[in-house]
Amino acid sequence: MRSLEYRLDEIVGKRFEEIVDQVEEAVREEAPVLKTQDPRLKGKSGALKKSITKEKKSDKVYLVGVDADKLKSMTGTDYSPYVVNGTGAHTIKAKGKKLKFMKNGSYVFVNEVRHPGSKANDFIGKAVKKLK
Repeated sequence: MRSLEYRLDEIVGKRFEEIVDQVEEAVREEAPVLKTQDPRLKGKSGALKKSITKEKKSDKVYLVGVDADKLKSMTGTDYSPYVVNGTGAHTIKAKGKKLKFMKNGSYVFVNEVRHPGSKANDFIGKAVKKLK
């Protein structure tokens, strides 16, 4: 009976890893991508998607989600909680230099801007629901 137990663990283990790979890919597919015409942000577009990883904690435990350190290295900050949870309306104030952003194809320089907030996008939860 012992050999059957080992064989089942081997089969289940391989299948489990395949499922984890499917979850990782589904989360990556659901991750939103920044759409911008600002050439300064072109290299950062898709950073959230690129930061999706899996981490094996034990034979039966994996974590799948955003690697905050990887995202920070690409963009300078981990903004994933703001994507997942959304934000309320808020004011963004310049620190030193003026804020610079594109509006209607031209750069705009201001001391502060009132951001209307962003809707929550639980892309990880959406991905998991699609796999059920």
